[in-house]
Amino acid sequence: MARYALIACEVMRREFDFLAPRSENTIDIFYMDLGLHAAGPEKMAQKLQDTIDRIEQQKYDAILLGYGLCSNGICSLRADIPVVIPRAHDCITLFMGSKQDYRAYFDTHKGTYYVTAGSMGTSLTGELLEGAFSIDALRAEYLEKYDEEEAEYLLDMLGNPLKQYRRITFVNNGVGEVDARRGDARKIALDKGWEFDEFQGNTGILRRLVDGMWDGSEFLVVRPGETAVPAYTEEEIIRAAGAATA
Repeated sequence: MARYALIACEVMRREFDFLAPRSENTIDIFYMDLGLHAAGPEKMAQKLQDTIDRIEQQKYDAILLGYGLCSNGICSLRADIPVVIPRAHDCITLFMGSKQDYRAYFDTHKGTYYVTAGSMGTSLTGELLEGAFSIDALRAEYLEKYDEEEAEYLLDMLGNPLKQYRRITFVNNGVGEVDARRGDARKIALDKGWEFDEFQGNTGILRRLVDGMWDGSEFLVVRPGETAVPAYTEEEIIRAAGAATA
């Protein structure tokens, strides 16, 4: 049995709170603010690195990241123990269960807003889609968590957050209040005049992450002295670079 430190986006709280106690390994979870990915890659990487640096790494066999590439926000991270990262562009792959399924769906369903039973309960998903989105309220929320420059950057990034969408796809991975949240998503789609679709996902990638089943096709293990960088291929997505791979 191993002991892992898991750093994960808040949007996956329901999944990891379900999976971690069922793993044979001991998993200590550090959840990060779900708006972190919108702060830009440099600021996201810095906050993740700060969290890594605060972890007592000698207590753990590895650090697990509950993130995909996320617009390069996980690049440049370093640790004194292995860091394990799913080979995924973003969290939708992790909810759907494979990068191949995500790519196939993404290519044929442009303009899709993806939700899960867990993400429907978050402020950046549920309230946004229900029409309660307020720039002033969001600015006040961000100013509580970030400095003024970071808060304004996030607002600039958001702009009109719904203009590109015409469909809601409910990714059902079997975790959370599935029936109720599916109904919520369907109603929002109807109210907005969008299409509604459901995709049968699974928690396979997340389960294998916490169980230590790190096949190289699904996970990158970054060794001490290395860091993750984009691979620019759909199969790899990320690769290791640095002293250990020189």
